[in-house]
Amino acid sequence: MSIIHFKAIAGRPSWLETALLGSDLRSLVGFGAGGWQFAFSDHGMLTTSSLWRVVSPKEIVVTSEDHGQMFGLPSPVSVFERVANALPASSRITGVTVSPATADLRIDFGPLAALEIISTSCGYEAWLLRVSLGSEMLELVGLGGGGLSAPVGQRD
Repeated sequence: MSIIHFKAIAGRPSWLETALLGSDLRSLVGFGAGGWQFAFSDHGMLTTSSLWRVVSPKEIVVTSEDHGQMFGLPSPVSVFERVANALPASSRITGVTVSPATADLRIDFGPLAALEIISTSCGYEAWLLRVSLGSEMLELVGLGGGGLSAPVGQRD
């Protein structure tokens, strides 16, 4: 399986790298039945209804399915609190990878944590990433069953 790494090609940064690297997570909002939206500092927005998780090198910090669960704790799990603790404002995006076979998306925040969107359907789109690059709004979609839909001429 090959992984698409959005890195510089021949000294030219990819549009996704240019748009997201160095950004931080500004907000996380839950909406509807299982919908989530992640807003990034440099005009990026990631929307998903798929399973997502924040991982550290040692553990799964939290998943979208954990919100409100008790797990024998004194109070329900808050994904908002756990994400804020794992990805403080000082955490910057250092890498973005997508599996073309599954459309799983991984956004690295340095060596301490990563946000992973897991595609769970052969038909439904897993996620939509919108980023502003100058005056242009670009979109990348994790397609159901795997694969990507990207702006013509913009995919590396």
